[in-house]
Amino acid sequence: MQAFRTRCDQAVAQDAATQAYVWQLEQAYDATGDETPRPHRDDAFNPEQLMHELENFLRQEREGRAE
Repeated sequence: MQAFRTRCDQAVAQDAATQAYVWQLEQAYDATGDETPRPHRDDAFNPEQLMHELENFLRQEREGRAE
């Protein structure tokens, strides 16, 4: 799981807009405290697939700004 987090951190670090968005999400989460129920982890959760989707999203965002 640590390797997954490291890869996510590296992907986010490459894009300032994504960094700002993640920071906003973290602030909103921190503001709710422990009173917000956490979603149940689905057994079908696939961190590798999520990482692949995140990389594709960031690539598309970067290519969209290059035009």
